[in-house]
Parts: sequence; structure tokens; C-alpha cells
Amino acid sequence: MTTGFGSFVLQDANGDSVGGGLTGASQAAGFRPSTFNPEVADSYEAGYKGEFADGSIRTSVTAFYYEYEDLQIVVADGGAVAVENIGRVKSTGVEISVNALLGDNWDVFGAWSYLDSKANELQDVCGLADPLGCEGSNLFWAPKMTGAFVLNGRFPFANGSELTTSAELFYESERGGGWENLAETKIDPFVDLSLRVGFNSGDGWGTEIYCENVTNEVSWDGQNVNGSILPSHFFGPKRPRTFGVRFSYEWE
Repeated sequence: MTTGFGSFVLQDANGDSVGGGLTGASQAAGFRPSTFNPEVADSYEAGYKGEFADGSIRTSVTAFYYEYEDLQIVVADGGAVAVENIGRVKSTGVEISVNALLGDNWDVFGAWSYLDSKANELQDVCGLADPLGCEGSNLFWAPKMTGAFVLNGRFPFANGSELTTSAELFYESERGGGWENLAETKIDPFVDLSLRVGFNSGDGWGTEIYCENVTNEVSWDGQNVNGSILPSHFFGPKRPRTFGVRFSYEWE
């Protein structure tokens, strides 16, 4: 039995067929709602992990190089979306992280990453008047730099309870703009700071008060560079400055 995915007929306001029609379209017959080539990637990584100061400091460094051929991307197709291939993408980058114990009560974590990417053979997806104007564009959905810093404090009491503190800082550089590098669809760099103070009773229950996005930064999860009936837009607004209290209980 052959199954289909739709029949397509043009009709006027009276319901009469206009021109020709297509019925019985099926994937078995060769009709595809969206076709694309396989994506091929070559990746190379080199790294180092080590410990210092009797294990109180741990570090990790990774450098990488990726090369994609026929990278699969999602593009706007009128009011729908489709998967297409772009020619070639080369990416190089480095990631660094450090964990350290600072005495009996404090520990710190830091991380930084850098990504440099170039995409070429973008003529089929470039929205500029010159289809070659997008050549050499970066992977616009990935920020060039990100960083994180976390400082944790633990202060135990004689009865087994514990006071905890945490300061968390996250940075992300500019991203977005599409292959066309459009300023109006770029997401600005931002810094996100969160502060937390908690108490663990030692017998199962605990509580925490927190403030997230202390500086009330405005940002987005992502953006779409569209056209036609669906305009370009941002989505996933970042939660504004938020205060809260959490209660927890653990049992064996």
C-alpha cells in the first residue's frame, strides 16, 4: 500500500477547480516536502587537563578546528520553514576553565571561550541584493566570546547545619544579524549577575533566597531573520530582575 502526504488542487470562490491539480502525491512517488543533502564534518581537538597546588587548582584548555560541508540550516520559506544546505563553514576556537579552592570556605570557577567562524557559498540563502555579499559571514547564532565566573562560600556550624553563598556572573558577546549581518536583528552583548544565600539544616530541609539578573539586563534567546509575511523578530525574552525564595527537603 502506498501512503501519501497530501493532495493539492486550486479552486475558485465557487469551489470549482482552476487549471490543473495534483492528487495522490506521495513520498514513495518521489515527492518530498523538503529535501537536503547529508552534512559532513571534520573536527580536530587538542587539549590539556592538569592539577596544581596539591589538587586545589584544576584547569582545562581545549583548542579546536571544525570544517563543515553542506551544513544543514533552517530557513524561512514564506510562512513555513525548510532545511537547506550551505556550502562550507570553517570554525576555530579555544575553551579554558579553572576550578580553585580558596581556603576552607570558598571555591571559585572561571571559564572563557572564543569562536571564530567563516561561512562561504551562501548564495542560495543570502538576502542581500548581491548574493555574494554574505560570503565570509560568521555563524551568527553563536557568540564570538562567552565567559563565566562563580564564587561559592560554605560556612558549616557545629550542629551540622551550613550557610551557603554564591555569586554567579555570565557574559556573552554580540550575536545575531543573520548571514546579511543586519544591525537591526543583532542581540547586544550582556552580563548576567545572580546572588544567592542559603541555609541547610543538616537534617534534610533547606532554604535559599536569591536575586537573578541583578542588573536587570535585557536580552533574548535568539532571533529570526525572516521576510515576506513573517517579519524578522526576536524570541525568548530574558527574565527581568527576579527575587525569590526556595525551600527544599531531602530524604534517604
